[in-house]
Amino acid sequence: MKKIFITLLVLFSTSYGFTQNVTFIQPPTQTTPGMCYGGNQTVTASTQNATGFLVQVLNSQNNWENYPGAEGLIDTNPGAISYTFYGISYAFAFRIRIFNATDTLNSGPQTITPNRPEFAFHPADLMQCTGNAVKFYASATGNGNISYQWYRFDGSTNHVLTNGSVYSGVGTNGLGIASVASSQHNYQFLVKATDPNGCENYSQTGKLTVNQLSTVVSPTTTQQYCEGDTVTFSVATKIGEVSSQNWMKKFGSEPVYTNITPSTHFSDPTGDILKVFDIKPTENNYRLRVNFVVKNQNADGSISTSICTKDATRASYVINPRPQKPSPIADLERCGSG
Repeated sequence: MKKIFITLLVLFSTSYGFTQNVTFIQPPTQTTPGMCYGGNQTVTASTQNATGFLVQVLNSQNNWENYPGAEGLIDTNPGAISYTFYGISYAFAFRIRIFNATDTLNSGPQTITPNRPEFAFHPADLMQCTGNAVKFYASATGNGNISYQWYRFDGSTNHVLTNGSVYSGVGTNGLGIASVASSQHNYQFLVKATDPNGCENYSQTGKLTVNQLSTVVSPTTTQQYCEGDTVTFSVATKIGEVSSQNWMKKFGSEPVYTNITPSTHFSDPTGDILKVFDIKPTENNYRLRVNFVVKNQNADGSISTSICTKDATRASYVINPRPQKPSPIADLERCGSG
């Protein structure tokens, strides 16, 4: 009788072991709250009576599918699960399925969301004349207060900017340049936004077009001309988007420069090259006035347009007067033959 009782006890215990339900002692837990964009997220859980697990994700058809390589055996009881998702760049839902030979259990779904500041607007492409001020703006939102750092991008490397005589506001959402220089033409600027968890995001770049014009007209005044010559005037450098332009003159006793109008004496006074035909000795002061397009960014990200003006001037050309025609020689009377 004792032998039969022991046998029955063994059979009962074995049967009970094969029919135990799997459970989560600790449900899946994300170990990195506020995980940053591009970062890793490790999920842990503890189980009872489970011999294996697999991770499933919700696909675009709203169906659960096994996540490649995210499965394993559980060889202890209670058991422990740890799985890491790497380089997360988008939000997705997951769950963990645990099982043994006779039972299966799915955890509740969770969403892994990478965090980083998102830009409401980016630095814009701006235009300004040399010597004038310009300001780039950006705005980002995220978890908590956002901090900013501006950079200049040279096509391959971001160069951190510091406050000084050239730049201001490098740690704010508005980067100021007090006096635009010709050397800054085509500079690109961007800003890094960072949240309190250290999650960061970079804005798009904004390009600076520096409107610039040579300060003087070519040729130089060392080149002298003769009355009646055809003379060509130009400027060496003109960069930027032009709204309008006109060649101007100040001849003789004229007090101010006035626009030149088309005539047989002047060709293309609104073009880049001015030709003066049959030039006169008093026609010795010339100027090209260019109205450039200005694009400024406002604090709300919008763009305002206006005009800035640059002049290129050359005065006091030497136009040598043509000598007077000689007086005719009087007819002569001669004696003798011939």
